[in-house]
Parts: sequence; structure tokens; C-alpha cells
Amino acid sequence: MTPTSDSYQPPVSQLLKIGDPYDQRNTDYLALGLTPEHIQELIRMAQDAELDSDESDRVAMWAPVHARRALGRLRAEAAIQPLLGLLPQIEDDDWIDDLSNVFGQIGPASLAPLEAYAASPAHPLHARGLAGEGLVAVGKLHPASR
Repeated sequence: MTPTSDSYQPPVSQLLKIGDPYDQRNTDYLALGLTPEHIQELIRMAQDAELDSDESDRVAMWAPVHARRALGRLRAEAAIQPLLGLLPQIEDDDWIDDLSNVFGQIGPASLAPLEAYAASPAHPLHARGLAGEGLVAVGKLHPASR
């Protein structure tokens, strides 16, 4: 394990062992014992660039994707701004597009920040497009917010 991955405590540390998220879109992260008290540690893992790029540990490198998905399942409104900060990585990380679903799961609290992000020419075009996809995901999962 890398020093970064050693810094996560259970149950968040369990995400280091799940592996490739491709066929695991419906992983029950809450069954791992993740609760709102773990949101800050999940945000830290979701943003962990060192862990995200650690190809020496092919299982743990997927933990940031799982942390992002867990934040969605927890409807973690506190994660909205930190996750928006990841959108520019869409150019280099194919899994960043998974964030549109995460924003959808977080729900209507994501709408105003996503709208502001998508409307700002200060952000890269593809990242703004992904913010737009997040708006669509919120509308699909929360029809009353359309």
C-alpha cells in the first residue's frame, strides 16, 4: 500500500479493495458501513490525485471513483463544490464523467452550483458539458426539480 492509502480508516479504507468499478455501478456502499460521518474522509479520497494515479496498486487506484459514488449514495451536499473542482480532469480521466450521476444522486442541491459552473466561460468546455450532464441527471432522478 502507498502511504496515501494507509491514511484511510475503516470503513472508508474498504473502498481501496473493491477494484475496477466498470461492472460495479450498483455497489451498495452504505452496506459497507459508510454514513454521513464519513463524508469528509470520502471527499478527501475522491480528490486524492496520488491514489488516483497509483498504477502500482491496480486495485486501490479505483478507490477515488468508489468514494465519489459513495458520496452520491450518501447525498453528500458538502461534496458538491469539491467534486466540481474535479470536472476539469475530464480531459485526462475517463471516470470523471461518472460525476454526472453522482451529482444526480446528491440531488437538487447540486442544481445551482452545476448551473453556475456550466454557464461560466472560465471553465473548460468539456468540464462545462459534464456539468450540464449533471443537471440532466438531477432532473431524471428528481423529477420535481426539473
